[in-house]
Amino acid sequence: MMRSECFDFGGLRVSVDSESQRFLGLVRERYGAFACRRTADWKAVYRLTDERVPTAEFLAQARQQPLGSHREGSRLRLTAPAVEMELDTARRTAELAGPLATFAVDRLIQALWYETRRGLILHAAALSDGERGWVAGGPSGCGKSTLAGLLPEHALCDEYVGVSLDGERPRLGALPFWRSRRGAADLADIYLLRHGQRDRRRRLTAGEAFARLRKEVLWPTFDGQAMRRAFDDLAELLDRVPIWELSFRPRPEVWNVIRREAAA
Repeated sequence: MMRSECFDFGGLRVSVDSESQRFLGLVRERYGAFACRRTADWKAVYRLTDERVPTAEFLAQARQQPLGSHREGSRLRLTAPAVEMELDTARRTAELAGPLATFAVDRLIQALWYETRRGLILHAAALSDGERGWVAGGPSGCGKSTLAGLLPEHALCDEYVGVSLDGERPRLGALPFWRSRRGAADLADIYLLRHGQRDRRRRLTAGEAFARLRKEVLWPTFDGQAMRRAFDDLAELLDRVPIWELSFRPRPEVWNVIRREAAA
């Protein structure tokens, strides 16, 4: 019997359907903090190809495998040795086939973000005061997880965050990678992090912002059309949102610097 679980990933509502109760158990464990009762925008049906639990080595390799793609009308087919996906943007459905693991759903979330909206996925933490939100990103070791750990009441996620440009104001949405919980907010500023001796922010020039922020984009390399849109969206993001360099000490007081008005 087919059963369903519904999740809200930063405003992207997806139901995951499967006949495998073991797979749905993994899904609930992996994405439980994003569970919702609202009607889903997308229906994803997962067909289990192997009942065995994959090894850690297999999973590590599968997560890194590039996706091949073929687009025909409203359908986008994505394939790798361990997983197959077919998205239909007209019907808002997705069909997946893979092993007893959730990494295919992770990849589906990334693909749907780029297929259903203007915006980007950034390698960053997301912080919010309930209405406004801030993205804090940078390369591994820059302090994303440290910052999120310092501000647990404000942290939504600390690995990848979705940014949407569809509305009057840019929005951020937490995505289920590493430590995360459901949440979204209007995007006030983007901070590119570095450790420092004191809490200080510096507004970046357009050239600096582009050179540094493009390195933190999770690019949709699976599809040339999506890549072209993503480059356009990065240019728009730089126009609409202030980009800062934030040096900080590992103390909660950095929150006072983060939430300053952009004009300060």
